Amino acid sequence: MIASSLLRRWFVFSTLLTLLPILFLGVFSYTIASKGIQEKVDEGNLQNLLQTQMRVEQLLKTLEYVVMQYVSSPIVTNALYKPLTTTTHFKEINDLSQGLHNLHFFVGVQDASLINVRENWYIGKNGFGSNLKELADYESLERYTSMRNNLVWMPDSTSSPEMGTLNLICKVPLLNFSVETSALLVLKIKKSELNRQFLVQNELGNLFVLDRSPQAVLGDPNIGELSVEVQNRITERIESLQSRNGHFPMEWEGRDVWIHFIQSPQHGWTYLAVQDAKKSTMEARQIGIFTLASCAALFLLFGAAALYGSHWMYSPIRGFVQFLRSDLGKKEDGDVKEDFADLAQRIRHLMNSSLQMQDQLTFYAVQLRDSFVQRLLAGKITKSKLLEHLSAIGFPVAWKRLIVLVVQIDTLKNTHYQERDRDLLLFAIGNIVGDLVDPMKRFQPVSMDNSQVTILASEFETDEECGRWALSIAEDIRIKIAEFLGLKVSIGVSRSYGDLVDVSGAYQEGLEALKYRFQLGSEMILHINDIQLNRNKQTVYPKQLERDIVDAVKLGHPERISASLEVYLVHAIQSNIHIQEFQFMLMQLIGSLTELLYDSGLSAEKALGDKQVAHHLLQGKSLIEWKRWLLDEIAMPIANHLRDERESHNNRITEDLIRIIEREFESNLTLEDCSARLNFHPVYVSRVFKKETGLTFSDFLAQYRLRFAKKWLVETDMTILEIATRLNYANSTPFIRYFSKATGVTPGTYRKDHKQL
Repeated sequence: MIASSLLRRWFVFSTLLTLLPILFLGVFSYTIASKGIQEKVDEGNLQNLLQTQMRVEQLLKTLEYVVMQYVSSPIVTNALYKPLTTTTHFKEINDLSQGLHNLHFFVGVQDASLINVRENWYIGKNGFGSNLKELADYESLERYTSMRNNLVWMPDSTSSPEMGTLNLICKVPLLNFSVETSALLVLKIKKSELNRQFLVQNELGNLFVLDRSPQAVLGDPNIGELSVEVQNRITERIESLQSRNGHFPMEWEGRDVWIHFIQSPQHGWTYLAVQDAKKSTMEARQIGIFTLASCAALFLLFGAAALYGSHWMYSPIRGFVQFLRSDLGKKEDGDVKEDFADLAQRIRHLMNSSLQMQDQLTFYAVQLRDSFVQRLLAGKITKSKLLEHLSAIGFPVAWKRLIVLVVQIDTLKNTHYQERDRDLLLFAIGNIVGDLVDPMKRFQPVSMDNSQVTILASEFETDEECGRWALSIAEDIRIKIAEFLGLKVSIGVSRSYGDLVDVSGAYQEGLEALKYRFQLGSEMILHINDIQLNRNKQTVYPKQLERDIVDAVKLGHPERISASLEVYLVHAIQSNIHIQEFQFMLMQLIGSLTELLYDSGLSAEKALGDKQVAHHLLQGKSLIEWKRWLLDEIAMPIANHLRDERESHNNRITEDLIRIIEREFESNLTLEDCSARLNFHPVYVSRVFKKETGLTFSDFLAQYRLRFAKKWLVETDMTILEIATRLNYANSTPFIRYFSKATGVTPGTYRKDHKQL
């Protein structure tokens, strides 16, 4: 009974041992192949969509550029305010028609029309007309003129994505200070031609283009028209993905499809590729069938081998089973079977418990050594328990002198590490120190306050010998860190002590030595005995250098700020001052910079955020790190905040002044009066206005008045004197002189040339 049971178990085990790798291999190969095929299909659709987007938008950009060139030409601008007729303006109408005719050479252009809303005439494919109501899309003119943007692509909403036109609406003139639109240029492109040129695609799917509505702007005629429900479902899914490109499955008219999309930032259009899900997975299913057949064949082959091997390998087990039977006496087969299984389970449990206990002991030993050294450096372990702890956790107990090495990273700038990697780098430095120094000549290396700290146990009796030995180890550590990690580090070395309770003071000495990197540079090994400063030299605060930095921050010049900071820090180094005096200097500098914000009515919190300035000031840094911190974290944020506030302030002044001119241009406006109303000095307002608009106040006002003078000359019967008086001229003479200089003709001639017949 036992023999047959064990044989069955062995056969089942062998079969499972054969089956599981085959199943894993089959599933893995099928998954990888299917994923690779799907990724290629997705990548192909994305590339196809991207190429379609680039081709469509390249055509649209070209048409926009040509249209802007045309409407900005002198021919168009001169005709905006003329009531053209075929009898008196034949040449101008012919020139305008020729320019519109040139637009028909582009792909799909059906019609190009120049519609003068102001003067009630139009020029299009069918020629010249003097009544806008004759236009087929006359009812759309009001909607076109009320658009906020001067250049808009607008599909024909009454037609499908396969039929109708895609319209480019351009307001004329493009740069218009007033609300009124003088003219429109309407360019119509056949959707069917765009579909034929760009969207017909049978290999990777059918293509569609949706606008922001969403409405189908263009579409592949091979798949039919998109319903409103389908468009809304697609839009909702795209918005839920929160990505500008991607793909997702959905049901389309009773079949499963994949939707691939790209959202274009240029016009807000969404490019879609619709692909049948069965077509994309056909090759994957073929691979799955082949994989399943291969796995079945392998399973049968290895199953037969497992059956034969089980009988062959059972022979040595038979003796062990007979031994168990004789050792357990006359017990029933069932009892013997349970005893055997219980014995195997107990052995496994014992082995697992032993491994877990070893892992836990190793982990707790490392944690205990780290905790002991950290408490020792912090001075939290009493002298009576030191030797007891050392022998218990495996630290050296015999030494003559102790010395502390403190390793700090100089800078992470120009390395491939980030600030978030600092803790991991300190751990790696601890491993390097542990490999370099004999475990019986050191304590456990630990990380404390952005430093890696190691206590060395020396056999030398004098402080000089111990110091030389520690410096040689420190140099080896610095070289190895540079070699393996590519980092620049500095190492502070304390004095040597004979008593372990003095280690906490030695740790502070190592930190104190590292603070003088700002004077001595990076990649330094600094012994506390080598720090010699001239204590009797009187220190004078560099007030002029501080003013240079403050002035550079006011102007917002990054190069000047960087250069001034460097001069300021070099002066501090050459002054040979104590680290605390240096920190006080930086506090004074930061206070002067933040005072700029308060003088401008700004908040230091918005400029500096939640930066821990006091924490950084108390740390020891190299000269490069001090400069980087002051420049990137203090000076440049303040300079950028001041610059943004100035630009916003200047924009508000210019906008307010333009609104005053638009409302009161008929009154006696002066720069002094407007500046007083804005509560600013006229010189300052003039400078800001000229910078923002490119014109002086008087030139801008004169040009604005000139625009209305032209309008009144053409549209009203007011005399020239009445117009001059209304525009606040003393009499008609200065008005006629300025009008003639600005337009090249007198007001009377201008009225005669432009007055409607």
